[in-house]
Amino acid sequence: MDRRGLVDMGDVGRSVTLEKADFPGGIVSDVTRLSEGIRGALGHGDSGFRKADFIVVEFGDTARVERLWLSGTITADAYSRARREALAAADALIAAILESVSLTDSVLMVVVPTPSQEAAGEGHLLTPVVVAGKGFSKGILTSQATRRRGLVTNTDIAATVLSNLGVAVPPWILGSNMASVPDFRPIQSVMELLHRTALVSRIRTPHLKTYVSLLIIVGLGLPVLIVVRTGMEAGGKMATEGKAALAGSGLTRVISSVLLALSAVPLVWLTMPLLTFAGQCATANPFFAQFHICAFLFFEPNPVAQFASSIVRGLSGVFLSKAVTATSDARTTAVISLIPPGLLTIMLAFLISSVVRAGFRTLEGGFAAMCLITGTGIIVDAVAGAGLMKYSVLGYDPIGGARFYGIGNEYMGVLIGSLIVGCGLLLDYVSIRAEGRAGQRRLACLIFFIFVLGLLVLALPKIGANLGGTCAAIAGFGVAYALFHRKSFAWVQAAGSAGLGILLIIVIASIDAARSGGPLSHWGKTLLWVRESGIQVLADAVRRKASMNLRLIRYTIWTKAFLVFIGALAFIGIRPQGLARKILTQRPGFASALSACLAAGGVSLIANDSGIVSAALITMYPALVLLGLAWQETV
Repeated sequence: MDRRGLVDMGDVGRSVTLEKADFPGGIVSDVTRLSEGIRGALGHGDSGFRKADFIVVEFGDTARVERLWLSGTITADAYSRARREALAAADALIAAILESVSLTDSVLMVVVPTPSQEAAGEGHLLTPVVVAGKGFSKGILTSQATRRRGLVTNTDIAATVLSNLGVAVPPWILGSNMASVPDFRPIQSVMELLHRTALVSRIRTPHLKTYVSLLIIVGLGLPVLIVVRTGMEAGGKMATEGKAALAGSGLTRVISSVLLALSAVPLVWLTMPLLTFAGQCATANPFFAQFHICAFLFFEPNPVAQFASSIVRGLSGVFLSKAVTATSDARTTAVISLIPPGLLTIMLAFLISSVVRAGFRTLEGGFAAMCLITGTGIIVDAVAGAGLMKYSVLGYDPIGGARFYGIGNEYMGVLIGSLIVGCGLLLDYVSIRAEGRAGQRRLACLIFFIFVLGLLVLALPKIGANLGGTCAAIAGFGVAYALFHRKSFAWVQAAGSAGLGILLIIVIASIDAARSGGPLSHWGKTLLWVRESGIQVLADAVRRKASMNLRLIRYTIWTKAFLVFIGALAFIGIRPQGLARKILTQRPGFASALSACLAAGGVSLIANDSGIVSAALITMYPALVLLGLAWQETV
């Protein structure tokens, strides 16, 4: 196709169709004429002259059937018959093409650009791609654009065509060259990927809306209860002192459990793929081996990830051995598969909350453990290849296509917020019990190591590949570490941190761009694009991200959650008078973490195309902790 949209040897006229009265619409593609045209373009005709190196055939019959079905022109039975007939004709066309094409020196792609209405109704919006020929072996497809077995993008097609024709792929081509990876059961693996992805996509929106709604209810309701309770105490309207203490302690336990359970939900959703995936696969195929579940989740860990991946696989194997049951009569169903995902989330969240509350007597200790365990889980999973995150409700949806690898903005916000708040509460917890400066130094080294590890996990293209998250982490971790050591964070320090952050980003992008075989992530691709087309590329990217962020701020429920968290923090700072000052004065580590989370949330809001989501999750942790401590102080 030239710049005017014309194809020199294209043919879309009546010569490639036939009239067929018993087919819906009365027109079908002429398989014989299409196959003859292909033979002629390949030089197998009378002239013997090869006319084209790149040939595209759009079959058409399946699209005609779908269009008539959507318009209500044909019945369900007629649609089913016509669809089978169209697929049979497409199969005959492919057979005719294979008679003319040598797969030893050519590549044949069969691409389905859009799903059928039936598949779309079931949430199966991913469509099949089949590639055979030079450079491709038996197995399933993958690409650097997705880094996932069995999953490629529509933009990978252009990159693959150019690569096979010996043309350098320009950096503004978003896709990557497709490749085949061995798989001893390719059809089953692809179908498992399809069903698993469709399930997560289907339950993602209702689960997230329910979770955020509960956060909003707690963020609005608990400050009101705090004010009412302090008002009743001030007015002497409480019952007897013993009854008041009893009622207060019971309600405090309930509120603490609810707050800890809400903070545990991201961790629950991170680990749930091990449970739900095992249960569904055991139900569909009782002989589905445990090792295959782990291989499916953790397909290609990088060299650094081998140790972390083995830990995750070992821990999951212990649990899955109890969750998955296989019998010869193929009738045994894993108990875990019978529990709806929403109910399973609630059960696991309160179970974790109960365990944490039993292990730590104070609310601060419970939140510190919850936050640090959550952050550690995200880091281990990311280093091991993000096998859990890819199938988490809070992860990224490949059907939407916004992200396929690394750490998404949801878990980026969880990681930054949990690590900052966890380290702040840990600092308060240890400072009370630490003896001398040696303990303080060891704690400072531990916090520094945690922050550096979290930053690298977000920044490295092989692991997190999250540019906006890297910016937010630099701001949040830098402010937190400075305030943890009783240092003010002045403009000079802010400028220094920003400079170091920019230098880190440039270094990582340069290493990625110079990688043999092409960039590993969009970091290196963007740098190459800037070198080729100028700084305007960055300006366009910033404008595009800002436009996306503004649109998302207007429509997503996370905006309401973010405003509620900020409002709750501000409200507790005002009412009851002096309560927030008392809490933060007694807990300087948490006070510093609160300031750092606000800084990280602000940077994340600006630096990401879905920054409102990550900003809400970053501020969620200090808001829940402050609400819990405020209620505790009123008892």
